[in-house]
Parts: sequence; structure tokens; C-alpha cells
Amino acid sequence: MPRFHFHLRARGKIHSDSDGTDLPDIAAAREHASAVARELMQNSGGATRHWSICIEDERGGHSFDMFFADIDPTLASHSPQLRLLVIETCRRLGALTDALCAVRATQIEARVLVARARGKPHLAYARET
Repeated sequence: MPRFHFHLRARGKIHSDSDGTDLPDIAAAREHASAVARELMQNSGGATRHWSICIEDERGGHSFDMFFADIDPTLASHSPQLRLLVIETCRRLGALTDALCAVRATQIEARVLVARARGKPHLAYARET
């Protein structure tokens, strides 16, 4: 049975799912991600609308993204134009979060390389400032 990893994009960070979940197929993974998103949105009052879940397969390949705005029932009462605007904004925020996390990882790698070049312990240089 394939293992899927559900990484949560929230508050400007990606919260990694290192354990993963065994599910029969991609449809089951989509249903699981939707259930997790609904559970997180249940009592949030829209505060989680801009969050998303990035789903990867067991080899680390990107399978799909579950954007909370796509399944947020509170958006149903708004005009189609406003719903589309919110959904597009949430997708762009997800892309921005991915880019910022990649920049942070690059900064840490650079600090590690500089520390090694100087013969210093790199863990002290790897922490975020």
C-alpha cells in the first residue's frame, strides 16, 4: 500500500509529515487531505482559509495540493468573483510560502558551508536568526 505524506502550509511555514499515512490510492489520499482540512477549519472562523496541504508520494514526488479555500463552505455565500479572488490569493500565498521556506533552507545550508570553511561547529551557525 502506498504511503503519502501530508505537509501543512500554515503561518508562513511548512509543517512536515515525516511519518506519512498508508492509503490505497491517490483518491483516498485526496479524501484524507480533505477530511484533515475540514477538521482544521471546523472551528477556525476562516482563520485557516489560506492554509493548504501539500501531498507527496512515498518517493517524495509531489502528488497534489489541497487548498483549504477550495473546500471552505463559508465561501459559498459570497459572489463567484469574490470566491475566485480568495482562492487565487490562497494559491499564491501557498507558492510564496514554498519560496520562503526554500530561501530559509538555502540560508541554513550557506551558514553550514561557511562554518565548515572556518572550521567551526556548524550547528551554531545553522540556527535561524
